[in-house]
Amino acid sequence: MVADVIATQEVNKIMNDVREYNYDLLQRAKLGGLKILKAFIKGTRTEALIGFSLIEGIPVSTHCKILNGDIKTFKDLNDSIFDEISNGEEAFYTYLIQTNENEETTERTTYLIDSVHHL
Repeated sequence: MVADVIATQEVNKIMNDVREYNYDLLQRAKLGGLKILKAFIKGTRTEALIGFSLIEGIPVSTHCKILNGDIKTFKDLNDSIFDEISNGEEAFYTYLIQTNENEETTERTTYLIDSVHHL
């Protein structure tokens, strides 16, 4: 039993080191621009390890609605993107999103826009 507890602690330390390293690599990828960031996100387990993913194809008017606080949920975001692209608006923005799961309950997940990239 003691060995199991020690092994679990060591695995947790290693996973934390891997997460920190992945986060550092993500920050470097962001500095390289959108093309490098996309390749990094698609080529690693960034979403599973540290909760980052990309939302691509965001039209200008949806972007403005987000900045003005008019869009508050992913449903609103997806509806706005669909409506505006259906009306012929071009998409110029990509968001890097960080997902934060509530550790105490599964009822509330928050999403943060980490960075905005323009095509």
